Amino acid sequence: MVRVNEGLGRNSRRSEPAVIELMKHASGSLVLSGDYSRGGGLTDRVWPKACVEHGDEEFRPSQSNINADDGPVVQINSGALKGSLLKAKGKDTTIHSYLGIPFAKPPVGKLRLAPPQPAEKWDDVRDATKQPLMCLQEKKVLEDLMTNLSMKIDIVDSAEDCLYLNVYTPSKPGAGDKLPVMVWIHGGGFSMASASIFDGHVLSAYEDVVVVVIQYRLAPVMNMRRETMDFWIRWLLFIGSRRTSTASAEILGRSPSLESLLEESVLSPLSANLFHAAIAESGVATMDAIMSPNPLPTAQFLGQLSGCDVSSTRSIVDCVMQLSEEDLLKTAREQLLLRFGVTVDGHFLPKPAVELLKSQEFHRVPLMTGVTDDEGGLGLPDILAPPGWRNGMTREEIKPFLLLFNHEDPGLAEIVLNEYLGSTLDKIKLRDGFREILGDVFFNIPARKVADSHRDAGLPVYVYEFQHSLDLLKKKRPSFVGADHADELLFVFGYCFGNGHIKVEGEISAEESELCRTVMSYWGNFAHTRNPNGPGLVEWPKYGSEAEYLGIGLQQNPGTHFKGIHFKFITEKLPQIITETNSAHQVRISERFLHDAEGQRNCMGTLRLAPPQPAEAWEGVRDATKQPPMCLQPREVVLGMLANTSMSTDVPEVSEDCLYLNIYTPSKPGDNRKLPVMFWIHGGSFLFGSASIFDAHVLASYQDVVVVEAQYRLGLLGFFRWLLFSGSRRTSTTSVEILDQSPSSESLLEESILSPLSANLFHRAIAQSGTAAMEALLSPNPRQTAQEGLSIYFKVTVDGHFLHKPVDELLQSHEFNKVPLMTGVNDDDGGFTIPNFLDAGIGDFLLNDYVGASDDRIKLRDAFREINGDFFFNIPTRKVANHHRDAGLPVYVYEFQHPPSVYQNKRPSFVGSDHGDELLFAFGDCFANGHVKVEGEFTEKENELCRTTMSYWGNFARPIVKTKSGSLRGSFLTVKGKETIINGYLAVPFAKPPVGPLRLARPEPAEKWEGVRDATKQPPMCLQDREANVIAMGFLSMDVEIPQVSEDCLYLNIYTPVEPGVDAKLPVMVWIHGGGLALGSASVYDGSVLAAYQDVVVVLVQYRLGLMGFLRQ
Repeated sequence: MVRVNEGLGRNSRRSEPAVIELMKHASGSLVLSGDYSRGGGLTDRVWPKACVEHGDEEFRPSQSNINADDGPVVQINSGALKGSLLKAKGKDTTIHSYLGIPFAKPPVGKLRLAPPQPAEKWDDVRDATKQPLMCLQEKKVLEDLMTNLSMKIDIVDSAEDCLYLNVYTPSKPGAGDKLPVMVWIHGGGFSMASASIFDGHVLSAYEDVVVVVIQYRLAPVMNMRRETMDFWIRWLLFIGSRRTSTASAEILGRSPSLESLLEESVLSPLSANLFHAAIAESGVATMDAIMSPNPLPTAQFLGQLSGCDVSSTRSIVDCVMQLSEEDLLKTAREQLLLRFGVTVDGHFLPKPAVELLKSQEFHRVPLMTGVTDDEGGLGLPDILAPPGWRNGMTREEIKPFLLLFNHEDPGLAEIVLNEYLGSTLDKIKLRDGFREILGDVFFNIPARKVADSHRDAGLPVYVYEFQHSLDLLKKKRPSFVGADHADELLFVFGYCFGNGHIKVEGEISAEESELCRTVMSYWGNFAHTRNPNGPGLVEWPKYGSEAEYLGIGLQQNPGTHFKGIHFKFITEKLPQIITETNSAHQVRISERFLHDAEGQRNCMGTLRLAPPQPAEAWEGVRDATKQPPMCLQPREVVLGMLANTSMSTDVPEVSEDCLYLNIYTPSKPGDNRKLPVMFWIHGGSFLFGSASIFDAHVLASYQDVVVVEAQYRLGLLGFFRWLLFSGSRRTSTTSVEILDQSPSSESLLEESILSPLSANLFHRAIAQSGTAAMEALLSPNPRQTAQEGLSIYFKVTVDGHFLHKPVDELLQSHEFNKVPLMTGVNDDDGGFTIPNFLDAGIGDFLLNDYVGASDDRIKLRDAFREINGDFFFNIPTRKVANHHRDAGLPVYVYEFQHPPSVYQNKRPSFVGSDHGDELLFAFGDCFANGHVKVEGEFTEKENELCRTTMSYWGNFARPIVKTKSGSLRGSFLTVKGKETIINGYLAVPFAKPPVGPLRLARPEPAEKWEGVRDATKQPPMCLQDREANVIAMGFLSMDVEIPQVSEDCLYLNIYTPVEPGVDAKLPVMVWIHGGGLALGSASVYDGSVLAAYQDVVVVLVQYRLGLMGFLRQ
């Protein structure tokens, strides 16, 4: 019997993507996910009939003519897939990877602007061994980026046909393991990146999770991301039906666009009951720069660029439908600074993210979020600052970048500079202050705001600051750069141990390899248990009243007052000064526009601007060994960005057909293990990014989690799809922002927590280097900026559906999903995108606050970096952690403090751990052997940091409790009608096995055990007639798996509503089963409902029966 979530089923009558079938067997708990085994999931009203009738038979290995030596073959409802086998360095686990799995029809032709539609079934065996094409983008930009990250990877071409995902799993399809699923949504500011630049096999192997890497359409054809998210959501919903740990689902997001998508999943009601946790890395939904109140002026601007009639939205849409793929790419190439933001569409986001956070209207799931210690370290300044900035900056050079606060009062820039730098004229100090400002504005402060909101809602939040950059990166960077934006990704994905398509160019030290293990462990634990902590790891404190966080580097150091230096100034003092000095310009422009309803109906017959629709089933075996195409974006831009890194990978081509996932799982689909799922959402400011530039196999391998990397439509197509959608509902579209750069994706994870649509869908959240709490920071005049001829950028809107209130309101009122949160930043977090429409209003004010009156170019440069980190990462992250802490939720905050050594020669020396640096360690790139290679060698200390980071992340995905006898890893369970999450620990031994000489002896105390004991499976029943139990359960219409019988049966099952370590004193109800001393067991009873409804601990005991019990008497 398939149990599915009736609530979501009532709202989801479209047929489901067939590729969901793979995930049913590929992985288990989503960090975004829901509890499907305990009343969650979809009713069979929307379940494919064959699946309900035939159960697991559909997913047995295909009997096609493909040689088994060619790779694993799995049969899913859409067709058969032939994948690849990977092994991460340092792990024996074999990872099954399936690349380029379509989750929607190719969004080309009539489907270009249509909602995604179900992928079609295929005949024969589909090759899933090659990376999918990237969504439309500049390939060279990604190639340059990977080179600069010391990553060796073949960047695939981009195309509109790019809606694919990659899956990495440690379990064989059909096995009974219940594994968490970690879904990775790439960053890239909605303009670049892909699934192929990430390799999930290391994370999957190390953390025993399924890793799914997703692609989505990018600029200039960025479709409505929330509808693509809805597709992912319903695709993921199927995960828990058979073999996944359905109470543990995790979404991971990094950088602009990624964090926005991830945070919006938390905020959106569409993701209700879908995911159980979220990880937001270097960006959240509350960044004002990513919210797009009014899309019409931008649509007209883009239409004019393409020679379209812009007199009506219908004429614009009709024209875009006729453009060739090359036309779209030409727009992307010529408008590299074009920025597309998130809108409040009334469906996915019912209200602005800030409102949803203030009112706490988001999903109660754990959150892990954070930043790097130098988010504004190198990437953003290189894009924004004038030539020669690395040698120092003057106050006058910085002030124009501080205009984003206010157009009307130039004196405010000096106030901000004084806050960060005092009156210094030292150019080096100013340079570093500028970097700090960038990090704060784009990542740090939004991350803290989101953490605050989740904490205040009583949810567990874990915040980090990633503080180490690969030594290989340090060699490529100036010495002043710390852990830059996204540096942690190399460790999250375990690239230290990678053997996939991404290689690190150079040697990784033993220390960095250990950091890879550590990061993957933290991330993997979070996917398994909603708590990143685990044996052998430095204790990661929950984010609480002291804004606790974990500094993650070669050494892990808990800290307090996360990004608190300038937090009050940015969030309280500065807004007050702006209000007092120029209140007239504080009014946000919010407009409605009329849409031609008939034109709407005509266009909705296509898929280019339509919501995503389920992928169609395929015949035969689908080849899931190649990276999917990236969504439309300037591929050259992606190649260029990769060239500046130590990452080597093939960047796929771009295509509108880009709605694909990459999945990395340590279990072959079909195994019975229940693994957490970590869902990765790439960044890229809605313009760049893909699943292919991330490789999750190390994280999956080391942490025994499933990692899912997702793609989504970017840029113009994504924007026009939203325009079409929002116009039909006449939503309040808020504003059009014209910006240079923006962390547009940072809000996705946090908004997923805030949105009521994702209630009960995930159990934890990890917000890395950014959160949703940025909207209050920015309030520009879009028309004035447009007249200045700057590039267009779109911000997140409150749609009344996914976000029904602004993020700040949801956070303040604790209207969000009550889940534990892990979040953090890097110690030099500054991102890689920033608005370019900066207002002249408060440049002096901002500079004065950070640097004083200094004219020292270096001080001004660093002040600029500090402002960047505070505004966009540090302070938002702390705000979010505060809110989650104040809501009574467990929050864990980190500061990643180690710049990867492989980046050293690609960054200035003053850059610390920059935005995203922790990802190298969270993904375990120290050990990567997949398609993404790190150019250079990690040090031994970095290898250890990889292990440490992965352990923290992995532990957060698992419920682990320490007892006197040893540690237990349990499961998360939810019940209908209650938000309470129950921790279940099964088959806990209370006596030695009564076998051999102990057969008739008195029970003796159970022996202690080493490591973590798997407490997720029912114990064997004591000796009895098993068939009698099967008949009895059938007679009672009870659907339950009856375990085998054994003399080794002295175990008990424990169900508790209290998180391990929490000091609540609850009554304990001990259940002793009946059965006439001849039948019965703990496994035929489920104590989770009683525990949830009555707030008690339920213990189910087994005892020797029949002859053995009698003889013992």
